[in-house]
Amino acid sequence: MNYVNKTRYFLRNSILRGLLAGYLVVLVCVVLSFSAFAELQPISDSEMSNVTGQALISIDKYQYAGHDFTRINLGLDIETQINIDTLEMGTYHRWENHPSNPGLNGTMCATCTGAEAGLEAQGSDIKIDNFALGSIDPGTGEIQPFSITDPFIELAFDESGAASGFRVGFGKAKGWLSGDIRSLTGNVDISIQDTARGLAETQPNCSLSGAWSCLLGGLLGALGPTLLGDAPLGSDALLVDSEGQPDPIRATMLGMQSGSALTVDSKGELGFFDGFLVNTLIFLTPSKYNASRNGDIIKFHSSGCDILTINLCFPLTNFKSFELGRDKPEGTDGFFISAQTEAVEWAQTFQDGPGSAVTSGQATGLGSYFNLPNNGIVVNLDEALNGIPRLRTEYIDRGHGLF
Repeated sequence: MNYVNKTRYFLRNSILRGLLAGYLVVLVCVVLSFSAFAELQPISDSEMSNVTGQALISIDKYQYAGHDFTRINLGLDIETQINIDTLEMGTYHRWENHPSNPGLNGTMCATCTGAEAGLEAQGSDIKIDNFALGSIDPGTGEIQPFSITDPFIELAFDESGAASGFRVGFGKAKGWLSGDIRSLTGNVDISIQDTARGLAETQPNCSLSGAWSCLLGGLLGALGPTLLGDAPLGSDALLVDSEGQPDPIRATMLGMQSGSALTVDSKGELGFFDGFLVNTLIFLTPSKYNASRNGDIIKFHSSGCDILTINLCFPLTNFKSFELGRDKPEGTDGFFISAQTEAVEWAQTFQDGPGSAVTSGQATGLGSYFNLPNNGIVVNLDEALNGIPRLRTEYIDRGHGLF
């Protein structure tokens, strides 16, 4: 069965249509310019030496990880604000817990009707309702655009020359991405960055791990801001399941991976008494949280979906807007959306620009894939724990919560 024919794309005002339309407009303008100034005049070598430039469109072909790639680079800087009612890609039946053959988990079931036990509950690899790039300032009504630098389109071909994959990527991306995320397949790297004062936002849930851990979680939230103040705090989040395990296929939750560390750097600011209180809290912490202090570095590790009953896994629908490239003036790199008929590893970085030796890649499998690597999203502890409200993305109030 041809996977591509099983994939539905809702492209009303979509990224692809918007970008391709933009490219066509640019190409038409270029053609018209050539028509208006068709008579070519020679220039001397000395005049030529003073001229610099770069092609608007360039094409690179290269081989990597068992595939041949054709990449169309577009030397464009784009600022846009786009709304899509539904972005849905990769709609087909897919195994999550096969009843007799776990080796089939994650693969397509071409003969399934949808009633079989063990299928993914979500029917699409990627489904985001009310998807938007960019926002509108509620105070001024001015567009706050989503910025794209050096977009590209790329095709992958197998050894027989048959097309294996397609992706649209951005050299750099910066701005707000909004939507009600129902299902997400891919790689989303989120960095949690705050100070220990952010621990005041934590709210222990005793049902997660018992009264003792809950009590200590309350102490961490109450004493942490006082004892550690502005000490930097950090961790990472990714697509997970309800147990805190990585879930890169049709995920519905985001959080800290079970066993990962929430780290605070006290930077030598802890006095003797404060240090004693921190050490006591660590000593009393159950071993499954693997709490430790090594000099200025204090760590509490998650167990399942919590640290001392502080919940760390949340529905993706809690996060109505994400800011890509926060604290990165030029934006974040590596953002792409792709579709594959088989496993394809896409090149991410090159030794000397696209088409040269590949220095890193991103592996993808059958289906559609959303890739946002390199801590492309940075959130504080309050945003991580309590979600992010949606920014305004429409001029007219249609009663859909987008105004």
